Amino acid sequence: MDRSEQSLRAAARGAYERGRLTGSLARALPVPFLALLSLTDSHEVALTVSVAAVAFASMVAFEFRGGALGVGARWGLITGLLPFSASVLGRPLPHFVMGGHHVHGCVLVCAAACVAMTLLLARVTRQHRRPTAAWLAGTWVMVTIGATACACVGVGGVAVLVGGVVIASLPVAALGRRWAAA
Repeated sequence: MDRSEQSLRAAARGAYERGRLTGSLARALPVPFLALLSLTDSHEVALTVSVAAVAFASMVAFEFRGGALGVGARWGLITGLLPFSASVLGRPLPHFVMGGHHVHGCVLVCAAACVAMTLLLARVTRQHRRPTAAWLAGTWVMVTIGATACACVGVGGVAVLVGGVVIASLPVAALGRRWAAA
């Protein structure tokens, strides 16, 4: 292979990788807008921004990698919108005391949304050639998208969101390959 052919291949590969990165950034573009929406009523600005940065970076990385991770990331963004919306729209709900702790009403709505969306995510990603990778990437993105809004009530809100995902994940993990094959 002569030098000009090598440089042509390198230039083509560079253009290909830049195109993939541009596409990944474009598909992750909703995340900063969701973060701004969440920040309108957040008392935990640093936590909200940190979680949003993780969501954005995860989305870009999974989309750039492509395959099962890219598919999972796209579904994670879509399914993450329900817990995010539940948290944002549930903020005016009344607070109550549960087990001696002060609980925001939006936290329970968000946890219920996470359970539903985790099961939906498992259902749609099981049709992929690599369902576990797609589901794990999607679940991670969904959690970080939802946590961007849940962070407004602090680490406890994020913990409840993760708890909802873990609870919904138990039957999926227990069924394993049978879930993917059904």
